[in-house]
Amino acid sequence: MKKILIYGYGLEGQSTKQYFSKFSQDFELNIFDKNQSAYAKLPKFEDYDKIFVSPGIDRSVIPVKFHSKCTSQIEYFFEQIPEKIRQKVIAITGSKGKSTTTKFCAEFLERAGFKTQIVGNFGIPFLTALPDILANKFDFIVAEISSYQAEFLQKSPKYTFFVSYFPEHLNRHRCEKNYLAAKANCWKHQTTDDFLFMPITLKNNEFIKTQISAKNKVIWTANLNPEYFPATSFLRSEHMTSNLGLVQNLARILEIENYDEIFKTMRNFQGLPHRLEFFVSKNNIDFYDDSISTNAQSTVAAIKFFGNNLGLLILGGEDEGCDFTGFFENLSPKTKIVLIDSQISSKFLIVAEKFGFKNIIKLKNWENLATICWQECPPNTACVLSPAGKSFDFFDNFKARGEYFKKIILA
Repeated sequence: MKKILIYGYGLEGQSTKQYFSKFSQDFELNIFDKNQSAYAKLPKFEDYDKIFVSPGIDRSVIPVKFHSKCTSQIEYFFEQIPEKIRQKVIAITGSKGKSTTTKFCAEFLERAGFKTQIVGNFGIPFLTALPDILANKFDFIVAEISSYQAEFLQKSPKYTFFVSYFPEHLNRHRCEKNYLAAKANCWKHQTTDDFLFMPITLKNNEFIKTQISAKNKVIWTANLNPEYFPATSFLRSEHMTSNLGLVQNLARILEIENYDEIFKTMRNFQGLPHRLEFFVSKNNIDFYDDSISTNAQSTVAAIKFFGNNLGLLILGGEDEGCDFTGFFENLSPKTKIVLIDSQISSKFLIVAEKFGFKNIIKLKNWENLATICWQECPPNTACVLSPAGKSFDFFDNFKARGEYFKKIILA
C-alpha cells in the first residue's frame, strides 16, 4: 500500500488516520467524507491502492470495479494478528444485547484475573488497540461486532457468541438472508478447534441452520437462572439471561479456576445507559430509558420484561423495516401507548387495529411528552421509552433521544 483513502471520517475513520499516520513516510493518506466540507471532494478511486471504508457506509456507493481495493479496520485487524492472538479473540454479535454482553464478559474475565481489552462497536476501535494487542499486553480481546463490520470479514475469532436473532438493518442489507450471512462471517471461517456459542432457543431455527457448517463446534446454551440477579435488575429479562448464559458456558470451556467470579459479576454488574435503564422513581412511577430499542422485536423484549407492570410505553421513530405483527401478543391490554408521529406510526396503527388495541395516545412531536407521562401513566407502574424506531427523525442518535427523555422527566 502506497496510497490509502479513508472513506468516512467518523470515530473509526479518525482512528484509521491516527494508526497509519505513524507510518507517514511509507503511506500517502487521504480522506473522503461527503458530510464534512473539508473532505467532501469526490476522489478518483483508481488513484488508491487501498480504500478503508467505515462500517456505516454501504460499499455499493463505490463502483464495483474498485471493490477489490476496499477493506475496513476489522478486516485489516484480522489480517495483521497472528494465530496465537486470534485465539484470544471473543466476538460478540447478534441482534440485541451485544454491548451489555460484551461489557459483562469483559468484567467477568477481569475479575477472574485476566487482562482484557474491549474493541469494536462497543469499546475502542480495532486499530487503536492493535499495537498493544500485538505486544501481547492482553489475555483476551472481547470484540463487539455489528453486521456492518462483519459483512466482508474473511477470518473468524476462536470464540464467537451469537447472542440473539431477529432480522434488522434490512435497509442496508436488503434482505434477511444477507443480514444473517453478514453476521455469520463471525463464525464462517472458524476451525474445528474453535467455538460458537448460541442460545438453545435458536437450535431449531431452520434459517440459522443454513449458516452453520459441520466444522462449527456449536455450544448450545440455556438461560441463566434470573434469581442470580438483584430483583430490580434488567438482567432478569429473558433476552439477558439468555445472552449471559453464553458467558457462563465460555467460563466452563476455558476451565477458569475463579469460576465463582461470574456470580460476583452478576451481583455487581452495572448496565449501560439507554438499555432498559432505570433512572428515577417519581410520583410512584418508575421511569426507564430503553432508547437503544430501534425495532419492534427489541421493544417486545422490554414488554415481556415489565409484563402487567408496564403502565405507559412510548413509541416513535424512523422505520427500519420491522414487523409489528407479534407486538400485541405480549402487550397487556392495560398498557397505554404514546405514539409520536413518525415513520412507524401508520404501520403500527394498522396492526393495532387488527388486534383491536385502542389504548393509544397520539402526539405530533416530543414537546408535550412529559405532561402526558404524568397525566396518563398509572401509579405503581413503569413508564418506558422503548421507541421501536430509529432516532434520526428528531435526534442525532439514540443516545440524544434517551438523554432528552431523561431531561424532561427529571426537570
